Amino acid sequence: MNSTSEDVLVSVVSVYYNRSDLVYESVNSILNQSHRNIEFIVIDDGSSDDTWEKLQSIHDPRLRIVRHENQGFVKSIRKAVDLCSGEIVAVHGSGDISLPGRVARQLAVLKQNPDVGVVGCYVENRNQLRGYSTTHMPKVGPDAGRQLAEANFLMHGEVMFRKQVYDAVGGYRIFFRMAQDRDLWLRMSERTGFHIVPEILYTRFVRLDGVGGGRPDRRAAQVLLSNLAVHCYELRRRNESDPVDAGDFEALMSVLLNRESSRILALCATELAIAGRQDEADALFRRCLASRSLTVPLALFGLFKVTRLAGGALQSRALRFLLARWYDAKDRRERRKARQAAESRQAALTAGQQ
Repeated sequence: MNSTSEDVLVSVVSVYYNRSDLVYESVNSILNQSHRNIEFIVIDDGSSDDTWEKLQSIHDPRLRIVRHENQGFVKSIRKAVDLCSGEIVAVHGSGDISLPGRVARQLAVLKQNPDVGVVGCYVENRNQLRGYSTTHMPKVGPDAGRQLAEANFLMHGEVMFRKQVYDAVGGYRIFFRMAQDRDLWLRMSERTGFHIVPEILYTRFVRLDGVGGGRPDRRAAQVLLSNLAVHCYELRRRNESDPVDAGDFEALMSVLLNRESSRILALCATELAIAGRQDEADALFRRCLASRSLTVPLALFGLFKVTRLAGGALQSRALRFLLARWYDAKDRRERRKARQAAESRQAALTAGQQ
């Protein structure tokens, strides 16, 4: 990369599916970036609303819109990246907002650090389901791969990466219809460094149609595939074959749940029971019991079985009450963290002015 930052073509990719009300502000947040030398490739993944029409109404020579029949997010974003002309690729979540300096700030990091191939930033998370915002401010240690194996510190939509590294690891793997980002970052961490710009450059919205706020079966699949991505990473670190690449499905099924994922799956199973999907809830509860940590799944499974005997209506009320209390407590924790983060930023700002 010998060209100046302003000369570098950055390819921005986004995938839309039935989000017509979110098109204009989100797309324009990319077109209005301070770094002007971009191409913006947007895939309409077979939307059934007027997303396609609204995308077409935006006229900018840097915007390229491609439509195909619904194929799912992973195949669509793979196609978007394949169409990129730039040596740098920035992801942008459909409906999210990239602040005006995002591309320029992240590109500067890549220009100044040849050993860095993946760049994130601080992210404002606006939870539209529960009406509050938090700030995601991760830090990257010396071993990004190990850190990613413990927890995915990237939100996905805010990430910029070198296409050369992406191509070298094979890109997004279609097997991971969810957690495809964590799987990709883990594989990229074996070849390149990671960096976080310590500024809020991206606003992410938590919506009902997203994994974080959507159906419990989607969240359950996210948890399991995320665990599988880590499992594959651990095997590769030991110079063993990756079961996804090898097609070893028996090995894939042997992945054990950890404490956190077991708790999340138990909550998803509870939501399935509330929705009247008893057989699916029962199967998911039994999957939770394969975990080494049984306290929460066993307690919820016992409550599920006892209340099921009392009838669907009573069961639904009892489980709904329990979940409401849990989510209330979770909201209080999130608000407390957000308040503490805001106070810390204000204290740092005050100290810097003195």
